[in-house]
Amino acid sequence: KRRRQFIFSTHNANIPVLGDAELITGLRALGEAEEGHGEIPVEWMGSIDDKNVRLNVEEILEGGREAFEIRRAKYGF
Repeated sequence: KRRRQFIFSTHNANIPVLGDAELITGLRALGEAEEGHGEIPVEWMGSIDDKNVRLNVEEILEGGREAFEIRRAKYGF
């Protein structure tokens, strides 16, 4: 981990959660199509141990709290 890094864009929770990602960044889309833009809220950046990041992962990648808890129990994290 010290000499290389991988950057992924995904809606698959297995990559950041089971891959023990050190930095997860959530993006927020604003507006529509060509007039829209994106932003990176600071509170959505960090590891899965950070409460705001975990809540974002639960909602966007997992499909809600219940789905996240099922995965947590299944894989023991």
